[in-house]
Amino acid sequence: MKYSQTVKGIFVKRLNRFIAEVLIDDQLEKVHVKNTGRLKELLLEKAELALRASENTNHKTKYSLIDIEKWIIGLCN
Repeated sequence: MKYSQTVKGIFVKRLNRFIAEVLIDDQLEKVHVKNTGRLKELLLEKAELALRASENTNHKTKYSLIDIEKWIIGLCN
């Protein structure tokens, strides 16, 4: 799937199952998390995220989480 209006961010912490704090261009923003699962193995401190800017001006957040960069360390020799 291709998204328009995407930005990169750095995960800081998850406030609740729908909202996370993310650093975008040195500013802390609250972003919407569509997946309400725990995601503990993915949402690690300083994880790189892809975010989609909201087209709906009535949204509570400016961005929605669409992707998480996961690095698997120690599995490749």
